[in-house]
Amino acid sequence: MGKIIVKLTSILLPCIFIFIASLSRPVDADLGWHLRYGQEFFATHSVARTNTFSTDMAGFAWANISWGIDLFYYAIFALGGFWGLTIAGSVVVMLTFVFFALAWELDFWEKAFIFPVLAYIERSINNVSFRGQLVSMMLLGLLVYLLSKFERGSTKALYLVPILFWIWANMHGQYILGTAVFAFWAASRILFSFREQGYKVKATLSQSREIILVGILVLLTPLLNPFGSAVYTDAFLHFRNPLLKAVSEYVPAAELSMPWLNHILILVVTLVGLVWYILKKKVSEIVPTTLGGGVFYILSFAVKRYSWSAYYFAFPYLKPLVAFIKPESRRVRFIVPTILFIVYIAFVSYLKYPFTEYTQMTWDDFCGYATDCSPQAARFLEKMPDKGHLYTYYGWGGWLIWNYRDIKPSMDGRMHLWVDDKDHSAFKEYYDYEQNFTDIDHSDYDTVFISSSKPLYNRLNQLVYEGRWKKVYEDASSGIFVREKNPQT
Repeated sequence: MGKIIVKLTSILLPCIFIFIASLSRPVDADLGWHLRYGQEFFATHSVARTNTFSTDMAGFAWANISWGIDLFYYAIFALGGFWGLTIAGSVVVMLTFVFFALAWELDFWEKAFIFPVLAYIERSINNVSFRGQLVSMMLLGLLVYLLSKFERGSTKALYLVPILFWIWANMHGQYILGTAVFAFWAASRILFSFREQGYKVKATLSQSREIILVGILVLLTPLLNPFGSAVYTDAFLHFRNPLLKAVSEYVPAAELSMPWLNHILILVVTLVGLVWYILKKKVSEIVPTTLGGGVFYILSFAVKRYSWSAYYFAFPYLKPLVAFIKPESRRVRFIVPTILFIVYIAFVSYLKYPFTEYTQMTWDDFCGYATDCSPQAARFLEKMPDKGHLYTYYGWGGWLIWNYRDIKPSMDGRMHLWVDDKDHSAFKEYYDYEQNFTDIDHSDYDTVFISSSKPLYNRLNQLVYEGRWKKVYEDASSGIFVREKNPQT
């Protein structure tokens, strides 16, 4: 009985801590269009393939490679609203920690010191609640766990990997990062085998045949989806599109900012841990499964989006540091982590209190802290008899798509990579107006619904002063402007 209590305590306390620490109100600006796509699927039983929700690039055919996650978005929201998404988000983060911890066999003592560090550093992404990117990191953790099981002798675990990639590629485009992790693992594992086989090609290929076969399947199974090879072409667009510099996740962390300092801290502790593995001559045990994470880390100096996946690969490098303070006594190794996790749970519970902000959340609350949208402004715009050619703020597109069916936004979060066969990008056109690189007065837009924080808002105020536009609505976060039919000269 005592052993069962010890086992359950060592499993449950870390999970409870991560679950509560990750409780968050949904803040994803794209939430609305994810919900709408999920709703459309359940209503029509077919995957939407063209743009029917926004006016710019209407009818554009695109590969919604997050179509699977959209079904979960809608089903969870339909059953539990925002509170359901909050719970789902915390469960996903908790499972991510569980999978990575299992992959590198973290014990109760190690979790007590490593989990709080990673929970703190990952908080900026984990505290967005349920999101496709979080699901991808959970599946990345599952991938690493399966690879580690194979490393420890379980051949069956390796054959589950193609199934994982089939599911993943139908859920979220970040499966491509998992493909990179697998590729780096397979290549390094084969190279180590090549050395062990005395640099004999035939013997190496014979020993590595299972890895090579699964690698082929990993590349092929993602093609079993509604969009075929587009899952690859769309995913690779994220690596070479200059317009991504206008999206906050695709720029580096500001130098000397807290995220940047956290980034350097992870580098230092990882290097220390790597030195330990080198001295112990255990590099071959750790490098294959963490090599992909190292590549993500290097890339994240230019694109901070990669850092959130990279940090989880620091788990095994933190283990040697924790080992320096691990006591001999098994009793102490249980009592101290138990006390620490109880303290952690009490602390994060205090930070998250009152829980009613999660259980009673509304769309008005969403606007209040997520995208600074204005329900009052949207209702005013909805009642306008003639909206003309409408220009809307990019960050409000998803919110409008779900909540205001009579307002068709010009732009939303799906569209940042869209380029048609005439090399036209609606996002670039939109962004040039938003930043006032191109004068909105020279456009064919008649009505503008824009955030007061954007340069375009200031330009429109100037045009109002000049008598060329009229401000018909204004509040603390937004303004609605219409073009004067007979502008003053």
